[in-house]
Amino acid sequence: MSLPRVFVQEQIKAEQEQVRLDPEQLHHLLRVLRLTDGERIELADPTAAVFLAEISRETRQADAASVKLLRRLDSPGGTAAEPAPFIELWQGYPKGSKLEDIIQKSVELGVDLIKPILTERSVARPDPVQALKKVGRWQRISQMAASQSGRTRIPEVAAPETLPQALQGLRSAGSASLLQFVPWEDAGPRAPLAGCLSPDRLAQARHIRFLIGPEGGLSPAEIERLSAAGFQTVSLGKYILRTETAGPAVLAMLNYARQLAEERG
Repeated sequence: MSLPRVFVQEQIKAEQEQVRLDPEQLHHLLRVLRLTDGERIELADPTAAVFLAEISRETRQADAASVKLLRRLDSPGGTAAEPAPFIELWQGYPKGSKLEDIIQKSVELGVDLIKPILTERSVARPDPVQALKKVGRWQRISQMAASQSGRTRIPEVAAPETLPQALQGLRSAGSASLLQFVPWEDAGPRAPLAGCLSPDRLAQARHIRFLIGPEGGLSPAEIERLSAAGFQTVSLGKYILRTETAGPAVLAMLNYARQLAEERG
């Protein structure tokens, strides 16, 4: 059984004996998980280093609120960071609380950055003040999902922006290390996602970015704009997926394709 993982804001030094936790983390460990003295947890710091720690008497003291540091679990100077490629999901802004589910599942499946995108057919359109308030909640959902799934970093959830704004911020798309695609129901059977995820293509990719449309899909004008920015239109098969299903489905396919590529060397 995997140990609970807690993300701390400050870098942990090997010579430390105790690591302080914030009240929310302590509440989760002691009141929700009901951990007792002697039980162990994992700590991940901003450098993606992972340490083993133990609940102790000091954990329950208000003036200390710390856990006992035991040892580092990964190798100092090794590859603590999560492996390439960096995976970026542009999610068409959906209705209701769907985005929260998308964030949770996508983080569990390995996404590194989620950008909510307002498109022509987005029904929900939060005002800027509401959006900023929601970002904090979305980031907490990302942190909880990262902890549950054993991630070493907390994926970022950005504030919503329009598709033109997102495209304006892109650099040149001419690099072979960048893979960009957009699932589209009109892409046709000759443009399967598998074509983007071939072993040779994945071996070159260091950054993968894909866009999922909202409930109403993407307009032809938006597809043209994305194509001009270097996005390849792909098909996810003969079935049309809901917006809250498509992103996690793509990530699952991507994980499978990467695993096959690694096994084949």
